[in-house]
Amino acid sequence: MPFIHPILFWLGVAGISVPIIIHILNRRRFRVVEWAAMRFLLEALRKNRRRLRLEELILLAMRCLVLLLLGIALARFTGCDGEGALDGLNGPRTFVFVLDDSASMGQRRGDKTLLAAAKDDLKDRLTKLRSRDRAAILLSSQPAAKQAFFRLGEITDREALLARLEALEPSDLRTTLLEATRTARDLLADAEGEKRVYLLSDYRQEDVGDAEYRTATRKILAELNQSGAHVTVLDYGLAAKTNLTLEEISQADKFAVARQPSRISLHVRNNGSARAQNVPVKLTAVLQNGETSHTVTLPPQTIPSLEPGETWKREISFTPGEEGFVAITAELPADALEADNRATLAMKVQPATKVLIVDGKPNATTPEDAESYFLRIALDPTGRGDHGFAVDVITRDDLPNVRFDEYDVVFLLNVSDAPIQPVELKAEDGEKTVERYASIRKLEDYVRNGGGLVIYTGDRVDTNFYNDRLYNQGQGLLPLPIRTPAGDGTQSEKYVQLDPSSIPPTGVMVFFAGDGGALAGLIRFFAHTPGDEKGLAPAGNIAKAPVVEARYNDPAHSPAVVSRHFGRGKSVLITSTASLAWNDWAMDAVADVQGLYVLFVADLADRLARVRENIYTRRTGQPIRLPLQEDLRDTTAKLTPPDVGAEIVSLSPQRDATGRLELIYNNADESGLYRLRLRRPDGLERHWLLARNVDSREGRLAPAGKETLATALGRDTFTYVNRAETGGTELAETGMEKPYWIYLVVALIALLALETYLARRFGHW
Repeated sequence: MPFIHPILFWLGVAGISVPIIIHILNRRRFRVVEWAAMRFLLEALRKNRRRLRLEELILLAMRCLVLLLLGIALARFTGCDGEGALDGLNGPRTFVFVLDDSASMGQRRGDKTLLAAAKDDLKDRLTKLRSRDRAAILLSSQPAAKQAFFRLGEITDREALLARLEALEPSDLRTTLLEATRTARDLLADAEGEKRVYLLSDYRQEDVGDAEYRTATRKILAELNQSGAHVTVLDYGLAAKTNLTLEEISQADKFAVARQPSRISLHVRNNGSARAQNVPVKLTAVLQNGETSHTVTLPPQTIPSLEPGETWKREISFTPGEEGFVAITAELPADALEADNRATLAMKVQPATKVLIVDGKPNATTPEDAESYFLRIALDPTGRGDHGFAVDVITRDDLPNVRFDEYDVVFLLNVSDAPIQPVELKAEDGEKTVERYASIRKLEDYVRNGGGLVIYTGDRVDTNFYNDRLYNQGQGLLPLPIRTPAGDGTQSEKYVQLDPSSIPPTGVMVFFAGDGGALAGLIRFFAHTPGDEKGLAPAGNIAKAPVVEARYNDPAHSPAVVSRHFGRGKSVLITSTASLAWNDWAMDAVADVQGLYVLFVADLADRLARVRENIYTRRTGQPIRLPLQEDLRDTTAKLTPPDVGAEIVSLSPQRDATGRLELIYNNADESGLYRLRLRRPDGLERHWLLARNVDSREGRLAPAGKETLATALGRDTFTYVNRAETGGTELAETGMEKPYWIYLVVALIALLALETYLARRFGHW
C-alpha cells in the first residue's frame, strides 16, 4: 500500500464509524412527549425536513472525512505510484527487477541473508503481476541482457520462476549494479505504457562513494525518468557489529623458491562496529608436485586486538620443500558475512632463482681466471641449484640466441661489446630504422619489463660501444658514461677502497651501510673504470636518473657502484671486475660459502631479480589465462572448480592475437582453489593450482542510507524504500520527492475550519 504506516490508515477508516454512531445516538437521546402546541412545530419540521437532513448529512460526511484524512496523513501517504501501482490501469506494463546478488548480500540479518529478504520482496511483486504484464529479472553478477535471470517477456510459468528464485544464493562476485541498471534502461527503451524499474540492493557507502558510479547512475536514472519509467530503490543495507575481512593474502617476496623461506603477507580489516579481540587465523597449505598432492596445517596466528576500521598486518614464513605449486588458505571465524572470511594464495614454486651470466673472458688458462668463476661459485657452489640459484653461463657470441625472459637476473662480466645483428624497426609514424645490435634491444626489453641487470667492467670493455650503444645519450641501460680504466690490476700494493660514508642506507649496497661500513674496508680495488659524471644526459621516461650507490676513496671520489631504474626493472654498474683481476673481493667465494662476497652477490641477485607476476591468484570473475609452452599445444585439459562435486570442465589450448599459446576459462566466478591437469598424447601430465578470492571491498558493509543516496544519485529521480528498517512488514514505497501527507494535513485543517463554520451556520454546533 502507498503508506509508510498502513495500520494508521486502517485506524482512520475505522474511525469513520465514530461520528456515525454519535449521530445515531443523538437521534435517540430524547424521550418524545406529546403536548398541544407540538403539532404546530411538527408541521414546521415537515416543511424543513429535507433541508435539515441534508445539513446533517453534509456535516456527518465532513466529520467522517476529517477522520479519514487524519488516518491517511498519520499513515504518511506517499502517492499511488508505489506498491499499489502494480494494480493500476489496464494497459501495457513493463517491469524490470534488478537484484543485487553480490557477495555482500550474503550478510545475515537474523536467521536469513539480505538476499533472502530481497528475494521475498521480489517474489511478492511477481505474484501481483497480471498475466499480460512483461517483466525481466537482472542479476548484478550477470548484468548483460543475454545473461538475464529471466529475459524480458510474459511470465508463463510463475511457479517455476519462483522456485528458481528461491534456489538463488549470494554469488562470490563484486556488485555490478551500474551495468545492470544500464541494461534495465536499454530494455525499457522501446517499451510502451507503464514502465517500472525496481533496484534491490544493500547500497553500501563503498558502492556509492565511487565518483564514476555516482555520475553514471545519476545519468541513467535521469534518462529513465525522461522516458516515463518510475524507479524504486529497495535498500537492504545494514551495519554489521562484527565483521572481519581477509583483505589480502599475497607473496611478500618476488617469487617462491624451493627449500628457501618464502614470506606471505596477511591483511585483516575490522569492518564491524565493535572491537575484535583474540581472533584466531587458521592457516593451511596444499602442496602439489606432479600428480601428488597433500595438505598440511600451518601454525595459526592470533589477532590480539583490532579496533573498527583498523587493519592487522602480519608476515608469516613458509618454506616449500620442493618445486611445484602451493596454495595457502587463511580463514577467519564466522561473523556477519561469511564470504570475506576466507582467502587463498596460489603460487608457483621455482626450483631456484634463474641467473644468466655472460662471461666476457671464457677462454682463460685456468678456471679461476674466467670472469664467471667466482660469481658462479658464490651463487651455485654445487652446480645443482640447491642454494637457491640456478646459474647458466654463456659467452658474448651466444647473445643473439638467448631468451632473456627465462631468467630472473642477468650479469654482464667484462663483456667487450655485442655481436652485430641488424634488424629493421618500424616507428609509430611509419619511419623505418635499423638496429645493429638486436641482442641489446632484447636486453632492454627484458629490463624494461622488470628484469634485473648487473654490469661488471674490466680490461676487455669497449668504451666506445658502452658509451654509444649501452649509454645511448642517457636513454640506455648503462647508468652513466665510462672512461678508460684507472689503476693496475697487477700492482697489489696500490689500491683504493669503498668509502663507507658514500653508501646510502637503502639501495643495492645496503649490505655495507651503517655498521656494515667496516666491512667495506676489507675490500681492495687495484683497478677500476671511472665513471663520467660531468656529461650526463637528462633522464627520459624509461631510463631514469642514475643513483650513485657507493664511491671509492680515491682523490676524485669516483663512482664505484651506480644504479638506474629502466622501465619496471633496474640496471647496476659495478666499475670493477667480478673476478680477482682488479680486486680481492671474490677471494672468499671459494674459501667460505658464507663469506662477504657470497652474501653480497646473493643479496644483489635477490634485489634485482625480476618480479614474476602471480597469474595464479586473482579475484572472482577474472578469467583464468594460463600461457603454455609449445610442447603443450596438443594437450587435453581438465579444470576442477572449488565446489565439491562440481562438474569438471574440459578446455583446449588456443592462441591469442599475438599467436601465444594459452588456456582460457572465463567463468571463474566461485571463490576457492581450482585444480588444472594437462595431459599430453605421450602420457606426460602437468598440474597447476589456481585461486580466486572474493573482492575484499565486499566486506565493507556500512550502508549509504537515504540521504546519501539522494545526494549521490539525484533526489528527484527515484522512490526510496528502506527495507532494513521495515524488515518483514508490508512494504511501503516512500517517495522522496512526493510527501503528500503534508498536503493532507493542510487539507485537514481547512476541512475542520469549514465544518466549524457550517455547523454554526446550520445551527448544529
